[in-house]
This record gives sequence, C-alpha cells and structure tokens, in this order.
Amino acid sequence: MICVKIAFISTYPPQECGIANFTRDLVKAVSDSNRDIEMFIFAPSDTYIELDTEYNRAFLIHPGRESYIEIADTINSLGIDCVSLQHEYGLFSGKDGEDIIPMLERLKVPVITTLHTILTEPTERQKNILQRIGDLSEYLVVMTPSGAKLLEDVYGIDKKKVRFIHHGVPNLLPTTSREEMRKMLEIPEGTFVLSTFGLLSEGKGIEYVLWALPKILKEFQIRYLVIGRTHPKIVKNEGERYREKLLRIVAESGLERYVTFVNRYLSQEEIINYLEMTDIYITPYLNPQQITSGTLSYAIGLGKVVVSTPYIYARDMLSNGRGFLCNFKDPDSIAEIILHLLRNPDKLEKVKGNILGLKEEMSWNNVALKYIRLFQEVINSEPYLYKRLPRIISYAS
Repeated sequence: MICVKIAFISTYPPQECGIANFTRDLVKAVSDSNRDIEMFIFAPSDTYIELDTEYNRAFLIHPGRESYIEIADTINSLGIDCVSLQHEYGLFSGKDGEDIIPMLERLKVPVITTLHTILTEPTERQKNILQRIGDLSEYLVVMTPSGAKLLEDVYGIDKKKVRFIHHGVPNLLPTTSREEMRKMLEIPEGTFVLSTFGLLSEGKGIEYVLWALPKILKEFQIRYLVIGRTHPKIVKNEGERYREKLLRIVAESGLERYVTFVNRYLSQEEIINYLEMTDIYITPYLNPQQITSGTLSYAIGLGKVVVSTPYIYARDMLSNGRGFLCNFKDPDSIAEIILHLLRNPDKLEKVKGNILGLKEEMSWNNVALKYIRLFQEVINSEPYLYKRLPRIISYAS
C-alpha cells in the first residue's frame, strides 16, 4: 500500500502551550488509527530545541520570511501529500504571524488549516491574514459551530469550505484514585474541590474566583486548586507578576487554607488525576472571543461539571444543560452558581448525564478519524489526482 505523508505545521512539545499539546495528541491519535500514515512535524521556534517525537520526522521553522519559504520548499521535496496547519496569530513570526502566508503560497500540496483563534473584531491586518489563509487552504477546521458562522459573517469565507471537528479529549483513566489525590493534598473529608488548570496569564480571570471564595466558604468547606505554571512567554516578558498578584489576594483574604497552587507544567496523566478529584471545574476566562479551550474540553471529556464565563467556546459547549455560565469579572455570579450547585447535588448528577454523549464524540479516536477522512478527501480530489491514493483504512476499534 502507498504510504500517505502528512506534514503538521504547529508548535510541539517540549514547547509549552495548548496548541503544542493539541498537535501531539492529534498526531498520536492519527497514528494509532491508521498505520499507513507517515507524520512529519514542522515547529516554529525562536531557539533550538529537540522536539519530543517518537515516530515522526521533525523540523524547526526559524523566525523570518526566508526561513518559512525554505520550509515550504522542504515540504514540497519530501513528497508530502497533505499539510495540517494549526493556526493562531502568535504562533508564527512576522506581525500577527504573517510569515506563514509566503509559506502557504509556495506549497504545492493541499492544506487543511485548523483555526485555534477566530477574532470577532480583528484588525484589518488580522482579517486579511485569515482571509488569505482561507484562500490558500482546501478546508478550514473549526472546533465550535459558532466558529463557522464567524468565518462567514466577519471574514466572508464560504461555509462550504469550513468543517466542524471537536477538540479531542484523551481516553485515559486516572492512575491515582480520588481518595489518594485528596490525601496527598491534605484535603479533609467532606471538602468540595474546585479547580482551574492551564498556563497562567492575566486573561485567565482566576482572581475573580478567589474573590468569590469567602462567600462560598460561609456555607461549604472547599478547596480551590490553581493548577499549572505561568505561561513561559509571560515569564520571559514580565516575570511572575500575575501569580504574585494572586498570592497577594489569597493572603489578604485569609484564604491560605483553602487555595492550593500547583506551580509546574503537568503531564497529561497528572492533569487527569487532578481533574478526577475535582467536583466543579471553573474557566473564569476574560476574553469573550475565545473560540477554543483545551482545558474546558478535558473537563467535559472527564465528565466534570463546569462553571464558566460565556466566551464563545464555553457558550457552545455548555449549552443544552451541559454546564453553567457566570458573568465576566463577577465574583458574586461565580459564588451564586457554585452555591446553587453545592446546595442541590442532584443538579451536579444531571449535568454529568447530559455530557455523556458529548464525551464519546470528543474522544481523540473519533476526532482522528474525522481528520483522516478529511485528509483522504483532499488528497484524492482535483487538482491532486496525480497521486490518487488507495482508501485510508482505519484500524481503530
């Protein structure tokens, strides 16, 4: 059988960002689902790093337009059948990541672009960049139905060019029990656990949860886990200013016994263990335009009840009784919803039942199969028939 070659253009571990983790998980899921696909990684990086690839050929894309053009020539020379581009404006070099455009213009193979950011109010430059990416891609993949509407309404992109595929979530079980995790963190019996995980930055809105805790603590014993280190780019530019701000709030509010910071970058296994012990997961993010959230996806995938601010992705994912929305920058709103849930535990169980079907749909196995079908569709379509491929067979059970 002819081997299909797919090139993934994205950040990749050990780079610490959500898109790097997304791509790692997608590559693994595609590989697990189909043994006849060979993967290549092309990762933008300001410095030399060794990419964590077990079975892929990996290349670094250094900053600068010429470097991006050289990588396009490399992709063209390797016999790549399709490119999977993960796009966010800050991922690539140039203003608003514009250096990705000459690369795409140079490529001679079909491109499928997964959009991790779709701005509702882009600058003229940002709008032009995304429109051009749309022109140069066979398909644009969005992770929420609202993303497709935004592309049509704001960017004028034909909806026929857009495909909706969920953000994947792992099919992994916790390796440490809920009871063991609670014992390790010295959480007393009968304490409700709230958590937020991910790389810290100002836009996470964690201070609003901290300000909500005193009201909740008047009725219930709780522990709030803030899981994850500060985003490396934030540390590089401004140090630990945000974390220090959160620590000051904890101290000033007398919350030291009720808030635990886990200040490190966690493995997927560790994240799942922490989520397993969580009663209510919170994403208090401040950006109404946020179109994806890997952390919210993980929480849903593990069957957790979620309280979130109403950014775009949260509105879509938590609709139809699958979670609860609080107001932006509103500690009272956060407290009221959490108190309502803790007073009415039957509501927690009802939500868990509502997300069962979504959990299965979002599993990486199912997500990978949708990407594989999309790769197959573009490879076997005009004008790429010069290398018509046999049907891609899935080995996923």
